[in-house]
Amino acid sequence: MIIFLIGILLGFFIGIPVGPINLAVVKVVLKNGFRPAFAVGAGGAFMDLVYFLIVFFGLSYFTFSSHTKLIFKIIGVFILLGFGMIELLRKPMDMNPNSLEIPSNKNLTPFFILGLVLYMTNPTLIATISAVGATLKSFELFPDTNLNYVVISLGAGCGSALWYYTLASLMKKYTRKVTVKVLNRINHICGVFILGLAIYVGLQMADLL
Repeated sequence: MIIFLIGILLGFFIGIPVGPINLAVVKVVLKNGFRPAFAVGAGGAFMDLVYFLIVFFGLSYFTFSSHTKLIFKIIGVFILLGFGMIELLRKPMDMNPNSLEIPSNKNLTPFFILGLVLYMTNPTLIATISAVGATLKSFELFPDTNLNYVVISLGAGCGSALWYYTLASLMKKYTRKVTVKVLNRINHICGVFILGLAIYVGLQMADLL
């Protein structure tokens, strides 16, 4: 259960930084409503599940030495620092729904496929998940078993879906109140939180050295 919760938190926070899927969810809500927007997010969440499974099972063939673990921990800290800085410096999102080619029919399948395509055409997401998976393995938060890999990957997929559900719900409920300025402020808050987490993890590592 703890491993599943770790996965949920992981997927939720990975989904927060503004990227192509978040932009698509926002724009689809404005143009098509909640259900198509969540279908886009569900496509992204499904790909999170798939990529985490690939990464964890791929890493299972490698045994990390103490030196390698330290390297990946350091990489993890720098990834967090990078995420934090990106969120603090990111430009406000373009909320114009006409700036994205959005399916016009009521069938949810094209929206789900849109989420899949946006995910697969963004190499940053794939590289990030690979680095996060290796960093998690280096911290040894859970035993290296196939079952645990499946559980944490399922948790990550659910956590990602939970974020997109939250985003679509907020946009639907507060369409007139959620402005570019508000979303930009949320990004800044996320950036500060991620930077704080990076500093905390870095200090914990420094104490162990």
